[in-house]
Amino acid sequence: MTINPPFTWTFNPGAASVTGYFYADGVKLNTVSGPPPYTYTLQPGALTPGAHVLGGSWDMADGTHTTFPNSYNVTVASTTKLGDVNNDGLVNITDLSILLSDYGTTNASADLNKDGSVNILDMSILLSNYGT
Repeated sequence: MTINPPFTWTFNPGAASVTGYFYADGVKLNTVSGPPPYTYTLQPGALTPGAHVLGGSWDMADGTHTTFPNSYNVTVASTTKLGDVNNDGLVNITDLSILLSDYGTTNASADLNKDGSVNILDMSILLSNYGT
């Protein structure tokens, strides 16, 4: 399944539990307390584009910890826009700041046109997409 962040993910263990956990690639992303269902919204930039394994678990009121019987293989679609230096799905002041910090270097992440140098051409690309 391909997902496009923001992606809202909900699970309901079907029993009276007190805490739910959301995982990606074995790393805990979020903890939600209270009665189920548990919901988490995966924001752009939270996971790199490509293949990931999503899973979850929950704690029961009696202290028992239960893990999803199945994990879910997903592909996170690329949200990268030309000029989105930090890959958060937006071209904004953060990207401009990063590009300016790398101006005159060979930093590949800020070299938007891939000519080997962070320069006015990269700035032009970023500014053309600013606010998108």
